[in-house]
Amino acid sequence: MSGWLNGVVKAVHSGDCVTIMGRATNGPPPEKVLTLASLVAPRLARPPDARDEPHAWESREFLRRVCIGREVVFRVDYSVPSIGREFGSVHVRTEAEAGGGASHENLAFWVVQNGWARVRQPTSGPAGGVGGECSPDIEELIRLSEAAQNAGVGVWAKEEGSTPSIRDIPSGPLDSMQMLEESKGKALPGIVEYVVNGGMVRLTLLPDFQTATVFIAGVQCPSMSKRGPQGEGVDSSSSGTESAPEAYAREAKHLCEMKVLHREVRVVLCGVDKYGSLFGALFHPEGGVPTDLGEQLVSLGLAKVVDWSASMLDLQSQEKLRRAERVAKDARLRVWKLYTPPPKTSSSLVGPNFTGQVVEVVSGDLVVVRDAASLVEQRVCLSSVRAPRTGNPRRDIKPEPYAPEAKDFLRQRLVGKQVSVQMEYSRTVALTVNEGEDPASRAMDFGSINLCGEFTESGLPVNVGEMLVVRGLGTVARHRGEEERAHNYEALLQAEAKAIKNKKGIHSAREPPVHHLNDLSIREAAAKARQYLPFFQRSGGRIPAVVEVVLSGHRLKLLVPKESVMIAFSLAGV
Repeated sequence: MSGWLNGVVKAVHSGDCVTIMGRATNGPPPEKVLTLASLVAPRLARPPDARDEPHAWESREFLRRVCIGREVVFRVDYSVPSIGREFGSVHVRTEAEAGGGASHENLAFWVVQNGWARVRQPTSGPAGGVGGECSPDIEELIRLSEAAQNAGVGVWAKEEGSTPSIRDIPSGPLDSMQMLEESKGKALPGIVEYVVNGGMVRLTLLPDFQTATVFIAGVQCPSMSKRGPQGEGVDSSSSGTESAPEAYAREAKHLCEMKVLHREVRVVLCGVDKYGSLFGALFHPEGGVPTDLGEQLVSLGLAKVVDWSASMLDLQSQEKLRRAERVAKDARLRVWKLYTPPPKTSSSLVGPNFTGQVVEVVSGDLVVVRDAASLVEQRVCLSSVRAPRTGNPRRDIKPEPYAPEAKDFLRQRLVGKQVSVQMEYSRTVALTVNEGEDPASRAMDFGSINLCGEFTESGLPVNVGEMLVVRGLGTVARHRGEEERAHNYEALLQAEAKAIKNKKGIHSAREPPVHHLNDLSIREAAAKARQYLPFFQRSGGRIPAVVEVVLSGHRLKLLVPKESVMIAFSLAGV
């Protein structure tokens, strides 16, 4: 078969037109759009047309099913420069029935004998022969076409058949929000018609033939192009033009095309952004198993995980994406080729990991732990967890809802307990100062804390951050890009999802509890404190209280929960 080339069918545009891809050498491989010589298949609807020609969809679907992704040999028989199209013959590789090896079947023969395309009759040439440009197999094509017409198959079928010959394509713009409400979480069948870039596809949803553009949730691929600046001070020759694709953008798009273009897929819609764009997870069959395209792109280093759209996915999918990204980072794959892990910023006084005893709970996400070895006290903020702020009575800043509950929960569960601490990062935060004072900041050390000797049902140590978040007494911080975070970030997100689902704590629809605290420990409340003294004396016995602050060896600040008062207390006779 001299003059023939090898390739793989990448796309099927209609019942008589395919895109064939050659072998890759450096980057995405070359491609050729080829129309089957001497065939005329019904045309699919194209804007501004609103309707297919009869049997156009069935014709395209037949050709797509028999050849998409398959190895072929092809050649160009002739071209028509006036319309910019090339016509040729395509043979599909098939396994020989006997003797091993492989054989080739003419794709045009399959289409015509099943009645999904008409044969363009050649013009008469000199001496009554065939003239004009046509397929070298024209005589066999005519014979097969006559047989199909006599059998009434394909485009020759009678209209009273059960399958309609023209699609009923929905008109008008797509209502993204309505589609999400009707289909969220469902695996919708569809066929990808066009790949915009590695993370964005346009597909036809079945069986309603609704066209939808879907972004793959949780991932961001390199951009194929960016429109240049336009305006004053910019060279008019370059303004408004598109820049070259970013590194690995073509590879990401090529992978997406090879996996899903003109393939049957399942899309699970999970969100809509403020512009009305649909986001979802795209699954395609690979080895008979549904495979997440987003996870494939991330694992190969062709995409990065973006938290804002990943949050639309379920927690299990988020964890898979982040695990795949960590593997790609460690292997320095493609977009991570020059990746350098951020330096550890923890400024812990006792090292990155230590075991100690909790001696103080400052707030719902800040505790003080005394190292068992050095007896040094380390302030530890819970990594990636934010509890409601406790406020500041001296500056008349009231506590946020559930702040007392969060702090008291940690106090009851942690004070005096042995814990293991894994210091993870530090942050410099601005401090609140009075008007006219110079700005001030403070370095905060963040770490994960596990209770020693306590384990979950799955056998893992009990994590304090997860314990707090699952009760609705804290939220999970949303980090940016490469920002350091807790090593168990996915588990924290799962705990937060459970709290939201169960409407716990700050996620509850009920009004938060109101706390009225009389602070009698400040100097301005000295007169009011004297008024409370007879009341405490008459109560007799012991009054339950919580030591909030140790001011000195004999002076304490006590919280009396039953009476909702804070008092300054000195030991008598000391």
